[in-house]
Amino acid sequence: MDRRPRLVPFRTAFLALALAASALSGRSQTPDSFVWQTSTPEAQGVDPAPIQQMVARIQNDGMRVHGFVLVKNGYIVAENYWGGYTRDSRHILYSVSKSFTSACFGIAKSQGLIGGLDQRLLDIYSDRTVANLNEFKRALTLRNLLTMSTGHEQDSFSALTGSSDWVQTFLNLPCTFQPGTRFSYDSGGTMMLSATVQRQSGMNLLAFAERYLFAPIGILSNYSWDAGPGNVTAGGWGLSLTPRDMARFGLLYLNRGVWQGRQVVPASWVDESSRRQIANGTEGPWGSGYGYQFWLNDFGGYRADGYGGQYIFILPDANAVAVFTAGYTDGTATMGLMSTYIAPALRTGNELPGVSRADGFPTIHLAPASTIVTAGDEADFHVVATGGGLRYQWSHDGTTLPGETTDTLRVRSASATDAGSYAVRITNAYGSVDSATVTLALAERDNSARLTNLSARARAGSGENTLIIGLIASGSGPDSGMPCLIRALGPTLSSFGIASPLENPSAVLYQGSNPIQANTDWHGNDVIRDCTARIGGYQLDASSRDAALHTVLRPGAYTLHVTSDSGSGIALGECYQGTAAPAAGSAKLVNLSARAGVTSGEGALIAGFIVSGEGQKQVLIRAVGPSLAQYGVSGYLMDPVLTLRDGSRTTLASNDDWRGTQELSDAIAEMGAFPLPNDSTEAVILATLPAGAYTAELSAKAGASGVALIEIYSK
Repeated sequence: MDRRPRLVPFRTAFLALALAASALSGRSQTPDSFVWQTSTPEAQGVDPAPIQQMVARIQNDGMRVHGFVLVKNGYIVAENYWGGYTRDSRHILYSVSKSFTSACFGIAKSQGLIGGLDQRLLDIYSDRTVANLNEFKRALTLRNLLTMSTGHEQDSFSALTGSSDWVQTFLNLPCTFQPGTRFSYDSGGTMMLSATVQRQSGMNLLAFAERYLFAPIGILSNYSWDAGPGNVTAGGWGLSLTPRDMARFGLLYLNRGVWQGRQVVPASWVDESSRRQIANGTEGPWGSGYGYQFWLNDFGGYRADGYGGQYIFILPDANAVAVFTAGYTDGTATMGLMSTYIAPALRTGNELPGVSRADGFPTIHLAPASTIVTAGDEADFHVVATGGGLRYQWSHDGTTLPGETTDTLRVRSASATDAGSYAVRITNAYGSVDSATVTLALAERDNSARLTNLSARARAGSGENTLIIGLIASGSGPDSGMPCLIRALGPTLSSFGIASPLENPSAVLYQGSNPIQANTDWHGNDVIRDCTARIGGYQLDASSRDAALHTVLRPGAYTLHVTSDSGSGIALGECYQGTAAPAAGSAKLVNLSARAGVTSGEGALIAGFIVSGEGQKQVLIRAVGPSLAQYGVSGYLMDPVLTLRDGSRTTLASNDDWRGTQELSDAIAEMGAFPLPNDSTEAVILATLPAGAYTAELSAKAGASGVALIEIYSK
């Protein structure tokens, strides 16, 4: 039987890397795997009595409330439906739609599709001939649309819906006062936000939302959004969703635009949208201020607000979201339920001792992995979990290990008595969770040549400038883990002559679309320091603001995101095999891929790798530019150049255009890499190397720049 590891995952890993890169550059994101978890009000620090009183009143008084969902600390703690409605019933949201339009507008702005908010509307629609033109209309800006201060005396909804061209009708309406000086509710202004996204992106707002908002937070079906002439999504009205999907949107905003570790809506946009941008009255629920298509509450927080009692209340101070759907002719009845019952329930609930409002039941996000080591080597088991006040207890063959009460279990010098099964129980005030049982096995040392370090260096920053590094670990089985040291270096690079290193980098490790571990500022962590010493790595200064992780990788594909909120600069992402003496059958590093913007000079994309062990290792190295177009990457580097050097900076090989030679084509197929056109200008090097340190530099020709991908494959 052929027991060689399958190489198909290389192709999968590149696609994952390309998708991650596309998401950061403003392209679509994959649907998430989020599933609602339920809890009790008491367990999440909410007083249940007011909720029970509200439910009784709705039922006894025959109120026309259709649905209610309360989310606290990320858990659904109360959910009720009446009048034949269920959690799967799609409900018309009326003007709650406006808040979704605002989210899409913020996403479009972050992608560069929308200029500044003070851009004048008539400059965007300069191809239109406009009636009733005056100084007020000329001054109308995108910000005025967002803040309901368009200069119109009355809501333009009726004028629009009776016309055959909504955009032209809105532009023709007279502006009778200076835009931005007075709040005047205007659904047509929101429609113009929708039309502007369509004009700038080439897709109507519903299609844009499906790609960049709905899919990333798991709204995948059971929705609709009305459209008018020219397929313009209504924007200000007409969206229908289930209450649980309304709650997803609320939770997204509660978390400042982050969903499952991914920034879907820019945090700055969430902050601006939920801040008072214009006065809209003097007091009461509809007079506490207005943001960007969100209303401020008089009892704290803010909301999406729709005709007839449709609400998404977002309450950051309580870490809560409340959703109502109803069938009234105004919103006062359901607003009264919120202020009379739900807001007090959130204020009077007792937090559990030692657990903050953002915490909940222990949840394991990265389980321990089985591992194989040589006798005398160190074995590490690591778990990543969330929840407040977590306590850990490791066990070996069912017996509690005294003193092993952190997220990492270190067997410092493994012997036969250490072999066996291991597990960890994680406990807090809410309860406990047990990890799956994993094993520690001993084996002979594997002295064959292998890659023990992979790294990539490039300019990095935030958003679309994130440095994304793909990694693949291969092993004898899905549970064979490999201890790894992962670092994101910025400040330390100045010691090596880098003039503009990335300040305060963060390292986030993903498996698929799920972040599994992250770090900013390593703070001289002892586990990191010990692992670095064990593998002979370069020690970081304890005060440096570099990032470092110690983890155990199972066989599979991963991506490391190196980013920073402190501007841009040169960064180095590294992954070291964390064992000094790899055991036979243990997992190993077999692939690296990194995508970044490349310019000439210091803007080169550099991959590093170390070959350890006896004999030689064959590696395939590629510099990919034009072929990225098939994966939706624009602005690619037209003609990358690839150079391979050893540790003394001696050039071993270089390539400009690979020209589709048979030897290289066969190697590409054997390694499982995606094919390149024979006449493409990509560069490829196939080399068989002894133990040592090497760098592969992907550079641009003089004056050229663009996005490129560097890859290192081995078997």
